[in-house]
Amino acid sequence: PTPPTPPTNNPTPHRPTTHQRSFEFFNSDFNGAIPLRDFLRVSYTMLVFDRPMAYEFAFRLISRRGAGAFDPAFACIDKQDIFEFLATRYPRESHSSLHKKAMQIFLHIDDDGSGGITYQEFQRFCRENYTFLLWGHRYQTMLRTKLFSEDYWRTQTQSRQDIYIYDRMFF
Repeated sequence: PTPPTPPTNNPTPHRPTTHQRSFEFFNSDFNGAIPLRDFLRVSYTMLVFDRPMAYEFAFRLISRRGAGAFDPAFACIDKQDIFEFLATRYPRESHSSLHKKAMQIFLHIDDDGSGGITYQEFQRFCRENYTFLLWGHRYQTMLRTKLFSEDYWRTQTQSRQDIYIYDRMFF
């Protein structure tokens, strides 16, 4: 057998994957367990297709602080969030290249130059550029299908048209 690899002096920081971040949507108290009531509540709110939820879902997947209780008035994305999104999407790119691209994207979206991308700035950007929205939508679709099937969620979404905005022309 091969000996274990010794630890390095510069360990890479733990980066939550998309799967871990989506798990945190359900695990709002961060205890590692999801009670059935939380699972159902989050499923029926986060996985129903409408525009507001698609924006929120994508924002929360990108933001390291987007899990748990979400308050759009205080939520923000920073350059590190954009970098981690790019590193996940483009694992073969060099870190220096990804940092440069992350800074360009960040500065483009941060309209007021505050050093953070607010939820409102994110929404404005996503109305013209669908990159983050489509990524979130794709992941949202995968979760929907894996949890109960697409037919089930389509029926649930349509039956709640009075609560949620069912937008057939969304994409």
